[in-house]
This record gives sequence, structure tokens and C-alpha cells, in this order.
Amino acid sequence: MPKSENNSLRIRLFSAVTAAAVLVCVIIYAALRFASADNTTAQIITDGEVFAVIDLNDYTDGKSTTITVPSEYSGGKNVIEISGGRIRVVSASCPDKVCISQGERGIGCDNSAPVTCLPNRLTIVTNDGGKSADAAAGIN
Repeated sequence: MPKSENNSLRIRLFSAVTAAAVLVCVIIYAALRFASADNTTAQIITDGEVFAVIDLNDYTDGKSTTITVPSEYSGGKNVIEISGGRIRVVSASCPDKVCISQGERGIGCDNSAPVTCLPNRLTIVTNDGGKSADAAAGIN
């Protein structure tokens, strides 16, 4: 076999293997992305530490609960309600109560911005499984 045919064969083999590897990666990515599409979670973070991770799918069909999150920083607390696949702050010891007025997050909510209570150092972050407008646009 001449040397130029041997190099041509190597280049074609390398190209085929590279294309197959890229295709496998795309298939795995798509499978993982769609498998988690229904997973809506909320992280409750206090003073920079994860206090709880809640699967909001567990609180549909009439199930609900409340969680009291103490603030070691301010000595105050926030009461969080989880119901109907949504999470919100229903009571807070902070003076301005902005966290309460930020409303619900979770399943079916258009707003996926974090809920924050600065005086008590509380943040609630929801993951809507990539269904938000930011995720669709590729913004993290």
C-alpha cells in the first residue's frame, strides 16, 4: 500500500471514530437532560450552607408542610410553606418582610428568581429541570 493511501485511511478512520464519539456524547447528554426534566427541586440555603433540599413533586396532590429555618446570624427565623408543588416564605422575623412579598416559586411558576431574606441570610433557589426561559436560552 502506498504511503499516501495509508495516511488517507488513517485520516478517514480518525474522522469516523471522532464523529462516533461526539454522537455518543450528544445522545448521553440528551438522555440525562430529558430524564431530569420533571425533577423540580428547591434548595433552602441559610448563611451560605444548604439547610434542606426539597423535591417539590413530593408536595402535590394536597400534600403540604411548613419548615422553620432559624437564623444563627440574626437570631430570627423564617417559616417556609411547601404546597401544590410550590415553595414560599409565609412568616419572617425580619423588619421589612420582602421575602414574603417575593411570592411562590416552583412548579408552574413563571418566576424562577431566588427568594431572599437578607437580614436572616436565607435564600431559596429552585431548579425547574431546565424549563425556565433562562435555561432555554442557555443562560446559567
